[in-house]
Amino acid sequence: MDLNKVKSELAGVEKGYTDFIKSYFENWEVWGNASERVYQGEDVSESEIPKAFHTEMKMMKMILKMEAAGEFDWNNPGVRKMFSEFSQSPFYTYFGDTVVEIAFRLAKLIGAGSMIEIGAGSGNLTRKMVNLMKKNDNFYPLLLTDNKPIVLEQPENIMKESGFENIKSVIWDISNKPSQDIKSFLKSPVVCYERYTVTYTSPAVIRNIAEVADILVMGDWLCNTDQVFGYDKVFSKIGAKRILFSDVKKELDKFYSHYYFFDKAAQDAIKSPYTGLMIAIKDDRR
Repeated sequence: MDLNKVKSELAGVEKGYTDFIKSYFENWEVWGNASERVYQGEDVSESEIPKAFHTEMKMMKMILKMEAAGEFDWNNPGVRKMFSEFSQSPFYTYFGDTVVEIAFRLAKLIGAGSMIEIGAGSGNLTRKMVNLMKKNDNFYPLLLTDNKPIVLEQPENIMKESGFENIKSVIWDISNKPSQDIKSFLKSPVVCYERYTVTYTSPAVIRNIAEVADILVMGDWLCNTDQVFGYDKVFSKIGAKRILFSDVKKELDKFYSHYYFFDKAAQDAIKSPYTGLMIAIKDDRR
């Protein structure tokens, strides 16, 4: 796989994403510092932080309030409403669109035999992918995985909505090796994409993903420094781990020959300590 061809194919997508991140998150440090005050119990108002982080602050306050009252409950109606609001935010939407478009373009570039989505859940990214396939009249067998049963409902739902039939789902906790059922469905070369699944597990899961993925599009915000913010401390209470890129790199180096930081220009421009979007590619000779 020629990395320069990959970069050339994604140049337009990268520029659009870079421009968006630079504009949307340029004042991230204001929020980073304010989040520590939220964590310490101070009353921080929305007027003190950029609008991009208003929902995140609401989520922090809700988590802290529920923890103080007893225990955080994912099924609480208020929690579900808040996370639904976050999932419809401009960043989360654009981030998902970008992950999907990268994966689709790479599938076209290499003539993928199949694709796999990790952490598919209720099919948010899946629908984006299927719509993109239909728009381009270019289809790939698609396997959906998640560690929760909700993923099992999605193929039938999406087939009814779109008419796309070559789609299957299976439960897979990526902390474990992929099953034979997964391997049997997938045909090489395989493009894999995910958003915030490594964040809720550990870098070690990459070795399991690498068993089936020739190209991996990673949508996880990884830390490049030891700096810890208030939001890190709060979201760790609900399973969102603060993961260092250096730890992820150790795993990637074992299985992938090339990788590059899709959002490096954006993160550098705003002096962000994170890597948010990365593409890992196996060498055919391995």
